[in-house]
Formats: sequence, structure tokens, C-alpha cells
Amino acid sequence: MDQTLDLLDLTPRRRARIGRLSGGQRKRVSIGVELLGGPGLLFLDEPTSGLDPALEEHFMELFRTLADGGRTVLLTTHVLQSLNRLDLVAVLGGGRLAWYGPPSEMLSWFGVREAREVYSLLTSEGAALASRYASSSWYRDLVLQRLESSR
Repeated sequence: MDQTLDLLDLTPRRRARIGRLSGGQRKRVSIGVELLGGPGLLFLDEPTSGLDPALEEHFMELFRTLADGGRTVLLTTHVLQSLNRLDLVAVLGGGRLAWYGPPSEMLSWFGVREAREVYSLLTSEGAALASRYASSSWYRDLVLQRLESSR
């Protein structure tokens, strides 16, 4: 428990009631509860929603630390400022995979300058983007080969 409190920067608040913690501290407590069991895989759904940009950045650093420590962290997010902290990004358009690959290649794949521009593309061209991705070398190398090797 001490390690989890330290990791989440909650040691100074260890005796505080959860109801007296800030929103960001409460989110850290929720993640801490999951970490106590020592899981190798974490699924986090919008863990930074509603946080200010500085706290969102702090959380993304925390997730990077967890991943670097050997855990697999899978998260959903609509906040795109910290994509560079991720190993791989999956983008869905119309319920289909429109991109799965390193964040450093994502902008050029979509032909945009900023990640937020991808949202409007997905709205207007989601099916076409998914078809294009399904026939790409990225799909072959990062999806099909991994599926085949896991059989």
C-alpha cells in the first residue's frame, strides 16, 4: 500500500477521508485500488476526463511509469495532447479500425497537422479510412502478423 500511495503522490493524504479529497486525488485513489492487487493489465476508460491539463499530463506520466514498470495499460481517451507518451494508438471510425500504430506516424497517416483534426475526418470519411487502413502494411505488420503469431 505504501508503494501505491507513493506512486500516486497520495502519501501526504493517506489519512484523509475520500470525500475530502479533490477530484484528481479521488481519481488517483480509484486507480490505486486497482493497483493494490498488482495487476499486469489495466483497462482504464477515460481516466483523465474532467481534469485540468496539468493534472491530465500528470496522469499520463503515471500511466507511462506503470507501463515502463512492466504493466500493460490500455486506456480510452478523447484528450489528444499526450499521445506521444503512448506506445501505440488505436483510432476507431464508425466502429471500425482506422489506425493502429505508433503515435509518431498517426498524423501523417491521416494527412493532418494536429491530432484533433482526425475527429472531423472520421466523421466524414470513417469507412473509407478504415478500408484504407485494412489494406495497409501497417495493418498487415501490426495486426495480422500479431494475430497469426498468437495462434
